[in-house]
Amino acid sequence: MRLLQVSWPTLQEFWNARFQGAVPINTLWNLWLPLALRLAKQRQANGQPFIQGILGGQGSGKTTLGAVLTLLLQHLGYRTLSLSLDDLYKTHADRLKLREADPD
Repeated sequence: MRLLQVSWPTLQEFWNARFQGAVPINTLWNLWLPLALRLAKQRQANGQPFIQGILGGQGSGKTTLGAVLTLLLQHLGYRTLSLSLDDLYKTHADRLKLREADPD
Protein backbone atom coordinates (compact mmCIF):
# COMPACT_ATOMS: atom_id res chain seq x y z
CA MET A 1 0.00 0.00 0.00
CA ARG A 2 2.91 2.32 0.76
CA LEU A 3 4.28 1.90 -2.77
CA LEU A 4 0.91 2.90 -4.19
CA GLN A 5 0.79 6.01 -1.99
CA VAL A 6 4.26 7.26 -2.89
CA SER A 7 4.06 6.41 -6.58
CA TRP A 8 0.50 7.56 -7.29
CA PRO A 9 1.31 11.17 -8.31
CA THR A 10 4.06 9.99 -10.69
CA LEU A 11 1.82 7.29 -12.16
CA GLN A 12 -0.99 9.78 -12.74
CA GLU A 13 1.40 12.21 -14.43
CA PHE A 14 2.81 9.42 -16.62
CA TRP A 15 -0.65 8.16 -17.55
CA ASN A 16 -2.04 11.62 -18.32
CA ALA A 17 0.91 12.39 -20.58
CA ARG A 18 0.32 9.27 -22.70
CA PHE A 19 -3.31 8.26 -22.47
CA GLN A 20 -6.73 9.71 -21.91
CA GLY A 21 -8.74 8.57 -18.92
CA ALA A 22 -7.88 7.30 -15.50
CA VAL A 23 -5.04 5.02 -14.50
CA PRO A 24 -6.40 1.44 -14.77
CA ILE A 25 -6.65 0.69 -11.05
CA ASN A 26 -7.37 -3.04 -11.47
CA THR A 27 -4.28 -3.48 -13.65
CA LEU A 28 -2.21 -1.39 -11.27
CA TRP A 29 -3.35 -3.31 -8.20
CA ASN A 30 -3.41 -6.82 -9.67
CA LEU A 31 -0.43 -6.72 -12.05
CA TRP A 32 1.90 -3.74 -11.92
CA LEU A 33 2.32 -3.34 -8.14
CA PRO A 34 2.71 -7.08 -7.38
CA LEU A 35 5.17 -7.51 -10.25
CA ALA A 36 7.27 -4.52 -9.16
CA LEU A 37 7.38 -5.84 -5.58
CA ARG A 38 8.27 -9.32 -6.82
CA LEU A 39 11.11 -7.99 -8.98
CA ALA A 40 12.41 -5.89 -6.08
CA LYS A 41 12.28 -8.91 -3.78
CA GLN A 42 14.13 -11.02 -6.36
CA ARG A 43 16.78 -8.33 -6.76
CA GLN A 44 17.14 -8.01 -2.99
CA ALA A 45 17.46 -11.77 -2.46
CA ASN A 46 19.87 -12.22 -5.34
CA GLY A 47 22.00 -9.17 -4.65
CA GLN A 48 22.97 -8.98 -8.31
CA PRO A 49 21.62 -6.90 -11.17
CA PHE A 50 19.35 -8.88 -13.45
CA ILE A 51 17.56 -8.64 -16.77
CA GLN A 52 13.80 -9.01 -16.99
CA GLY A 53 12.34 -9.56 -20.44
CA ILE A 54 8.78 -8.77 -21.42
CA LEU A 55 7.26 -10.73 -24.29
CA GLY A 56 3.96 -10.01 -25.99
CA GLY A 57 2.32 -9.27 -29.27
CA GLN A 58 2.14 -5.86 -30.91
CA GLY A 59 -0.09 -3.55 -28.90
CA SER A 60 -0.24 -5.82 -25.86
CA GLY A 61 1.23 -3.21 -23.49
CA LYS A 62 4.91 -4.20 -23.27
CA THR A 63 6.18 -0.64 -23.47
CA THR A 64 3.58 0.59 -20.98
CA LEU A 65 4.41 -2.23 -18.57
CA GLY A 66 8.12 -1.46 -18.86
CA ALA A 67 7.53 2.25 -18.20
CA VAL A 68 5.26 1.60 -15.21
CA LEU A 69 7.71 -0.92 -13.72
CA THR A 70 10.51 1.60 -14.15
CA LEU A 71 8.51 4.21 -12.22
CA LEU A 72 7.55 1.80 -9.45
CA LEU A 73 11.03 0.34 -9.04
CA GLN A 74 12.51 3.84 -8.87
CA HIS A 75 10.14 4.58 -5.99
CA LEU A 76 11.51 1.45 -4.31
CA GLY A 77 15.04 2.82 -4.67
CA TYR A 78 16.22 0.81 -7.68
CA ARG A 79 17.85 2.13 -10.82
CA THR A 80 16.45 0.71 -14.02
CA LEU A 81 17.11 0.73 -17.72
CA SER A 82 14.30 0.02 -20.13
CA LEU A 83 14.79 -0.54 -23.83
CA SER A 84 12.97 -2.09 -26.71
CA LEU A 85 14.48 -4.37 -29.31
CA ASP A 86 12.92 -1.95 -31.79
CA ASP A 87 15.52 0.55 -30.56
CA LEU A 88 18.36 -1.74 -31.61
CA TYR A 89 17.79 -2.80 -35.18
CA LYS A 90 17.65 -0.95 -38.44
CA THR A 91 14.54 -0.36 -40.49
CA HIS A 92 13.78 -2.54 -43.49
CA ALA A 93 14.77 0.32 -45.82
CA ASP A 94 18.11 0.68 -44.02
CA ARG A 95 18.77 -3.06 -44.30
CA LEU A 96 18.00 -2.97 -48.05
CA LYS A 97 20.51 -0.15 -48.49
CA LEU A 98 23.14 -2.15 -46.62
CA ARG A 99 22.45 -5.18 -48.79
CA GLU A 100 22.80 -3.10 -51.98
CA ALA A 101 26.12 -1.69 -50.76
CA ASP A 102 27.47 -5.17 -49.87
CA PRO A 103 25.46 -7.94 -51.59
CA ASP A 104 27.81 -10.73 -50.46
